[in-house]
Amino acid sequence: MTRLLVLDDELDICHMMGDIADEFGFDVDLTTTPGEFLRSNSLHSPDLIVLDLAFPGGDGIEMLRALEASHYKGSLILFSGSDTRVLSTARRIGIALGIDVVGAVEKPFLAQSFRDLFAKTAARFPSYTAADFTAALANAEFVVHYMPIVDMRTRHVSVVEALIRWARPDRELVQPDQFLPSVARLGMMPAVTSAVIGTALADASAWKRDGSDLRVAINVPASVALGPAFFEEITQARGRFEPFPPNLMIELTETEAMGDPVRMMEVLSRLRLHGIELAIDDFGTGYSSLVELRRLPFSRMKIDKSFVLSCVREADAGAITRAVIDLGHALGISVVAEGVETKEIWDQLVEWRCDSAQGYLVARAMPIAELKGWSENWSRGGGTVAP
Repeated sequence: MTRLLVLDDELDICHMMGDIADEFGFDVDLTTTPGEFLRSNSLHSPDLIVLDLAFPGGDGIEMLRALEASHYKGSLILFSGSDTRVLSTARRIGIALGIDVVGAVEKPFLAQSFRDLFAKTAARFPSYTAADFTAALANAEFVVHYMPIVDMRTRHVSVVEALIRWARPDRELVQPDQFLPSVARLGMMPAVTSAVIGTALADASAWKRDGSDLRVAINVPASVALGPAFFEEITQARGRFEPFPPNLMIELTETEAMGDPVRMMEVLSRLRLHGIELAIDDFGTGYSSLVELRRLPFSRMKIDKSFVLSCVREADAGAITRAVIDLGHALGISVVAEGVETKEIWDQLVEWRCDSAQGYLVARAMPIAELKGWSENWSRGGGTVAP
């Protein structure tokens, strides 16, 4: 059962949250003071928190810091009657602290806003156990789909991103946002990441054996990348595929990469020395220190899709997107735009000299069996983007 914790000093709003949560069968704890909230978080380990930003005796930013200190692993919805920019800033702070912020709602709000967010969250917290994931690993149920990244000038497919799926025998393919939060909470992310790495490296080695220069990009959580055995594991895994060592790129999110920059600098530098490319993912969503960004040996920067999707119709998003492209080029880093879904966005990014694109306009993630056919069609000029 999903455990919900609410903090708001207005009892009527708390009760409204409780009524909506009852529709989804949540186990609900309603609190009106910071002390009650922190005690409940410590005792009950909620899966989802709804947090007001303004209340007597404290504020939501202070509570975000407390959640970080408690190593909170669940999801978070922020809401407030404050200025829109304050709410947006609080959301960015939460993300930068490593918290899964699934929504930010302004007061006054419609009950349907929370109903939609609760429904989204409920789908992410099914009752998976460690035994479920142990069995899935033993039975090779975790599979990898590949999402192409293409050069915007030449249309060449240079990289494919490896994305995990769960092929359960008793149901449809399970998407990662429906099980990875549970994997993380149960401490099984290293084992699941290793499974993805093994599959992706085997596929990339086969491509190299066939004469392809295709590189595979793998998302690695910082908690895994900074683990004591990760460097040895990844280099030994590549070594097993000699004489066709796979072309590999490791992706880390901006927030995670900046969390422990000194230790990360050591790990990433060693990876680069062994021929592994590095990409900083979801750039623009966290607190990047430009000093640390310059020091860390990234060769690729991926602009978060929240900016790319809006870069044509919203001036702020467009300004940020263009600024990130210029920043990357100034630092000698190749720039990838995520979330390229329309020809209009593609054309604008070409004008801004973005290097590569990834998104539904190019292709959705696909099983390896479909990748060759798609690539051949794309090379012949297929797809919705004109050469």
